[in-house]
Amino acid sequence: MIFSLLFLPDLAMAKDDGSKNSESIKFSDEFAEKLKEKSKYEIFDYSREIKINRQSWLDYKSFYKNRYKLDNRLGAIFRKAHYHIGAWKKYLIEIFRNEFAGSGLPVETVDKLIYLAIPESHWILRKSPVGAAGYYQFMPRTAKDYNLSCDRHYNIDERLDPLLAGQAAARYLRRLYDMFGSIDLALSRYNGSFSETCLEEAREKDEFAVIDYDDFLAYLERRANILKKDIERLDVYPYRIRKNDTLGGIARVFRVTKKELSEINRLSAGDILKRGMVILIPNRTESTKRIVFSKEAAGLRENFRFAARFWATIELIEEGFAGNEEPTLEFEIFTVGQVCATRTYIVKSGDSLSRIALRFGVRLSDILKINHLKNSNSIKVGLKLVIPSGVGKMVTLKTIAGEIAEKKGIERYGLLKRLIALNPAVKNPSLPLPEGLRIRY
Repeated sequence: MIFSLLFLPDLAMAKDDGSKNSESIKFSDEFAEKLKEKSKYEIFDYSREIKINRQSWLDYKSFYKNRYKLDNRLGAIFRKAHYHIGAWKKYLIEIFRNEFAGSGLPVETVDKLIYLAIPESHWILRKSPVGAAGYYQFMPRTAKDYNLSCDRHYNIDERLDPLLAGQAAARYLRRLYDMFGSIDLALSRYNGSFSETCLEEAREKDEFAVIDYDDFLAYLERRANILKKDIERLDVYPYRIRKNDTLGGIARVFRVTKKELSEINRLSAGDILKRGMVILIPNRTESTKRIVFSKEAAGLRENFRFAARFWATIELIEEGFAGNEEPTLEFEIFTVGQVCATRTYIVKSGDSLSRIALRFGVRLSDILKINHLKNSNSIKVGLKLVIPSGVGKMVTLKTIAGEIAEKKGIERYGLLKRLIALNPAVKNPSLPLPEGLRIRY
């Protein structure tokens, strides 16, 4: 077992054989305090020989479980995620069972796959630094492959919908399970491409080759050690400038001086670092090499951890750590009928809203309303406007709430809040919805 950040000699650990009834790790009080401060168990350590195998995988799984048990904040996040998944659990289980029908995967395992959303997002709607979004964290390209609409020009991002994204996740996992015949390899491929690369490499030698999870772990170990040797030989490291980067900040991260960066890149005091440009980092010291390795090994590290995180999540739930579940949400469906067709227009120099309204033959008030603008002076060059065509009627979550509230004789504001909660794929309740969209209420 390798501890690069958290090793303490008095760690007492019970063996975890991966079985359902395996005993939890026992930590010393001193280690428990360290664990609260440090959130990462780093097996991809540049300063040590990298060993990746089933035991190190089990060690990380146990470590990950105990992070939640020993850190009150993380534990609360975990229990909150589990609680809110409960509201959709009945529907998600049905979706996953339908997608995995005939796969040969035990139904008990299929039902557990709905909790993939916990290691992916903790059931929090946010976008990752690389652009993945939603409970099941879909990138735009993968979302499109699985029929999830996430075009930024429309008022819908179906990656944010628990059932639509859940169905896409189930379809994706079923395809990956059919590819590998292993749910652990499928989970790893869901997170990153290394398990598929491992399989492709094996099939270059034998077109009918199959791999198991131990083969995959051995592949990660080999890739990590090759990367380590490459970085040892590297004199300079190319770094691409990101938003808000400064020369001083980059120097601090890579443990070099601003003077070294300026000299090697021939930068003057007044030079501006533009997003996307590449600068060279002198890669001479052990501390810089360690940081470079950590950045370059990030994908390998996350791919190694992902299946372990999933099974740690399942064990925590089975042990009762996750607590209660939110009661199942019951709802009806409202299908959006004929709506006000729209087009888009980019504001140009010299434009005014009144001229744009006259040009397209629509009312100025309609343009203000559909674009959520306060007045006709709220535009600037480059702004993308939605222009109604005047066909049909404008349908938004707000108008739907008003229509349903009037029919059922209930309070409109409370219903609107419920509509927003039940339909997280709708980004703005005041903007128009596409015809045929199914709205839960």
